[in-house]
Amino acid sequence: MTSAWSAASRSSRCRLDVILRSTFVCNRRSLVTKWQQAASTVRPEKILPPGLKGSDDASVAAFYGDKLLGAAVALAQRRAVEDGEHTVGNLTRLQSLATSNEFLKSNIATILPQHAHLWEQCHGQSLQIHSAHDVGTMVEAAVDAVHAQGGVHAIDDLARWLVQTAREMEDDGLHGAFDNAKGRLLEMGGTVTSKRVGGTDHMPVFEAVAQLGGKRVSATGKGSKRHVEQQVSRQFLRSSSDTADPQKS
Repeated sequence: MTSAWSAASRSSRCRLDVILRSTFVCNRRSLVTKWQQAASTVRPEKILPPGLKGSDDASVAAFYGDKLLGAAVALAQRRAVEDGEHTVGNLTRLQSLATSNEFLKSNIATILPQHAHLWEQCHGQSLQIHSAHDVGTMVEAAVDAVHAQGGVHAIDDLARWLVQTAREMEDDGLHGAFDNAKGRLLEMGGTVTSKRVGGTDHMPVFEAVAQLGGKRVSATGKGSKRHVEQQVSRQFLRSSSDTADPQKS
């Protein structure tokens, strides 16, 4: 597995500029040049976690990368803070969104464009079908690797982009899409269960059920079991909110 990644990495290195230019054309504002250039030098096998048939070394690297990224995002918030927004609640909410696995996964094509491209090339599938935890681990392991190469400014570049993008999502009212809805439901005393009901090994289909106080909501989705569990939890919380507030009906 890792040898295939290494071979693909070598053969695709010459196409990195094309990939980056494509990203630039598609989303000029979101390009994080320093970070992307630094991350492109990280060998793919160094950041693959066990969940993506990699090694525990990547998980250890991600432990450090998570702390490094969290600190960089906090500093980016301090530099970008606006009047009236410097409150613990606002800072915590934005920090949680910008560093969440779901958020990192949803932006993987911008954060690690070459690695995302190589994965699709080698496996014929998008990283989006895999768990947010595994994809987030890849990003955090890459942060640790870039830091080890002296790429502090590149990590700062990534952190500023994450904060900017997370802030824009909040302004657009899209923050809830990346909340840990399952965690909130469990804290309320609810339950979330799931089972595979079909699909293929590369694209399994799961059914998830969320329950609390006699109420039950189910949902079916493809790809990651965790994603479907989060999906049904958000549906449950949203429907409960609508029921509690008739004006939303």
